[in-house]
Amino acid sequence: MSDFSITQAEAETLVTGFLDNYFKDIKDVVEFEQDFVETNSLETPLVDYFKLKRFIETSVRNLRAIDNNLLTGLVYKLYKDAMSLYSFYSASTSKVAMPKLIFERDFLRTIKYYKDLELRIEELKSIKYSYEMKMRYLEGSMKKVELEMDGSDAKRKEYANLKLRYAEATHFFAEARDEIPKVYQELEYIEQFFAGIFLDLFEEYKNYYLGELKNSTNAKFYYLDKLIWYKAERSPDIRRFFKEAGIKGSYDARTFINYYIKNIDVKKTFDKNWHTYLKDILTILE
Repeated sequence: MSDFSITQAEAETLVTGFLDNYFKDIKDVVEFEQDFVETNSLETPLVDYFKLKRFIETSVRNLRAIDNNLLTGLVYKLYKDAMSLYSFYSASTSKVAMPKLIFERDFLRTIKYYKDLELRIEELKSIKYSYEMKMRYLEGSMKKVELEMDGSDAKRKEYANLKLRYAEATHFFAEARDEIPKVYQELEYIEQFFAGIFLDLFEEYKNYYLGELKNSTNAKFYYLDKLIWYKAERSPDIRRFFKEAGIKGSYDARTFINYYIKNIDVKKTFDKNWHTYLKDILTILE
């Protein structure tokens, strides 16, 4: 029977308090972005613009080479925001990737009783080691006295005293040795009690906050893509480039991807990978 007593509701309160703190940075960003979307009445795109990130970066780089003014003003701000949010999403994904490790390394140590048990184990190990060393010393001392026995009362008393001290050391050594597995068992009980509660709630937090963060990032990429092409269509330099390159169609990602695909040398390994990627993007944009 464990000495640790706590109800399911109390355990959930402890776990929720920890998770609220652990996810705080992500929560703050999610709530800021949700407010931004709501305030500006932005649409949530059906297309997964996460997969377009690589192409958006390439488009910006190439269009900027044609017209250096493309990445200025609102386009620049939205570009920086979208890329920053993408990086934050990636970092957040890594932060919540190993819930079991977070549970064992971080959460359990917020429980005072658990920490006290860990300290008790270290203390017991130290006591056990100390008395083990003392026993070895006394064993050596008793053997030495045995060899020096000359029948005198002084030697008999010395030996009796050493034997008494050895028995005492053995007693305390055995006490520490036997208590250690009991404390480990208590630790294991607490771990098992909290594990299911923690991992289930962690998954809920993770799915919600990462899902909302991805939606916000996706919306930023969607509007960035639209704004880039809106500005590109109004650039005399880019319009001239489209005309000279024989690019037909609207000023949008699909048109630019088709232009890229026509000019790729698929015999080159790198170009072949890029070609496959662009074909996949075209499928996404359909």
